Amino acid sequence: MIKSLFLLLASLAIAGCTTANTDRAGKPPAVLTKQNVMGNMPARPLSLYDVAWDNFNHRGTVMWNCREILSGDIVSNSLCHGKPRNDLQWPGMGVPPSYRGAQIE
Repeated sequence: MIKSLFLLLASLAIAGCTTANTDRAGKPPAVLTKQNVMGNMPARPLSLYDVAWDNFNHRGTVMWNCREILSGDIVSNSLCHGKPRNDLQWPGMGVPPSYRGAQIE
């Protein structure tokens, strides 16, 4: 009696596990990809995330900060590693609008 009760419970548990891995239509769940995890948005290649150095004068201090070219926002200086420090992208010494008073390392 105990053996048959155990087999019944085990078979119900196995049946529950197999149906838990299917959706309501009876199909197995989709394989997770970067697009599925990111909300079906295409991944942005790193090569399109282009950055450049910007030289500006903030309250009498001349400094270099890394900025994203598309948005003009200041980003981590580590993203500009290996790029030449020239001010060709944003000439002039004006402070960028996104500058908040601290460098992002």
